[in-house]
Amino acid sequence: GGMNGGLMLTSLAGGLDQWTDRVDVTVPRLMTGSATTAAFTSTNVYLYRFQLARPLLVTKIALYCGATVVASSIDLGIYTGTTTGATFTRAASTAPFTPTINAATERALSASIALDGGTPYWVAIGVNDGTDTILRVSTPGANGDAGNAALVKAGVWSSGLPATVSTPAGANVVPWLSLVTT
Repeated sequence: GGMNGGLMLTSLAGGLDQWTDRVDVTVPRLMTGSATTAAFTSTNVYLYRFQLARPLLVTKIALYCGATVVASSIDLGIYTGTTTGATFTRAASTAPFTPTINAATERALSASIALDGGTPYWVAIGVNDGTDTILRVSTPGANGDAGNAALVKAGVWSSGLPATVSTPAGANVVPWLSLVTT
């Protein structure tokens, strides 16, 4: 974990970026080489565990897309749930949107969400088109790496992130996702 602008994150979620109003929640502990993009599988929902060291009011989620995006093809959200085999419940989401090509995109949540320090949460990305390229910072093992438990549930995207996701399996890709506090 680390400190930046008063925001502190535990070792479960990697580090902080250079902005004082963002908390990176999916940067792995040991990032090697340059970041690359990857296409995510259509209709899948990907979940990444994170835990904050102190309470935080989150208003937006940010991601970085590559050269290929499809209109209204991505939804970002935050889920509650404590273990990898559980049912996860959506606490907030952005609704499907079209991200900016080759740039970071911040998207407002449907409602701000107050996250407690010390509680595990899951940041989620759902895609409805398998050609979207999203900045990937690592390819973990079947169940994520020590920095992020990475899970995927196939075929549950419809017109956005589902209200619940049950019994997801290990995922093999971790994108850069960041919580925004302003």
